[in-house]
Amino acid sequence: MAFNPVGVVNWLEKADAAKAKEDELIRSREDTLLALALKKGGTSSSSSTDKVETAAAAALKLQERFNSANITDENTINFFNRVFEDPYASQEVLTFLEDQAKDQQRDIRLEDLPDILGIVDAPTTVDDKIDLLKEFEIVDLTDKDEYYKLAQKVNNMTKKSGRTVFIDVPSSSLIDPEQQIKRFNEQFELLGSVLTLDAQQFVINNPDPSNDQTNKTMTAIENIEKGTDVQKTIAMQYLYKTYAEGPEWLKEKMERFSALKGIDKDPRMQSILALSQPSFRVGEKIVNDETGEVLVWNGTEWVDEATFNGD
Repeated sequence: MAFNPVGVVNWLEKADAAKAKEDELIRSREDTLLALALKKGGTSSSSSTDKVETAAAAALKLQERFNSANITDENTINFFNRVFEDPYASQEVLTFLEDQAKDQQRDIRLEDLPDILGIVDAPTTVDDKIDLLKEFEIVDLTDKDEYYKLAQKVNNMTKKSGRTVFIDVPSSSLIDPEQQIKRFNEQFELLGSVLTLDAQQFVINNPDPSNDQTNKTMTAIENIEKGTDVQKTIAMQYLYKTYAEGPEWLKEKMERFSALKGIDKDPRMQSILALSQPSFRVGEKIVNDETGEVLVWNGTEWVDEATFNGD
């Protein structure tokens, strides 16, 4: 059985091509916005011209913020591409983000904005919307009054006459069950590619198929590429347990790849995470080999005996 990296390589090549195309679009758009913004130093002084130049400057600022965020999620990229086509829409988005940061001490990530708009506009209850915003760690709202203030800001931005860029914002996949399943499946496949690359390195370094871990790893890689849904999930469980380093590893990947944000809410990943964590009884003790310190499991983490006993 040999490792077939074609699927992973194709995915990487596709990502590189898309990134190159996006970079070219960004450069072209930045040149246009910069030209509009710089007109403010010219002879024109009409009110309408000033508004265009101010909006262009804001759009350029938002574009720079977007570039530095290293966003990889295709839906988010498409959303902001539409926003950047309208300098006034860009200005309103930037104003919304800056107001939230200044007035509410709420630092909203760019990749969370489409979900916020989708959740606010979704046909469900306010309580459901508040729960979703909190569960997916988008915005932590303490009561309905906070939600109404946020929703009012969102509607002021998206419901303006002529602001057609926001009309096509799809209902949040966090609300729509079919879209959520599609999103989870895409994320699960992407995470499988990330784990496969790590696992491939072990196989390269340990090519002997009689090595038990090598053999299991090669089988898991093949099942992720060609297996049934059940085989893929079992393979993911093995690769995650063997080559990932617990919840912190997944957290780092979600922060690094915006397209993976929220995958920890996928029922398959929740099962994988649960099975990957050792099961300890409250009060169970271990000894730190380096320090000799006795640690006690409190149900959540290992703590010293004094802390466990409340001393």
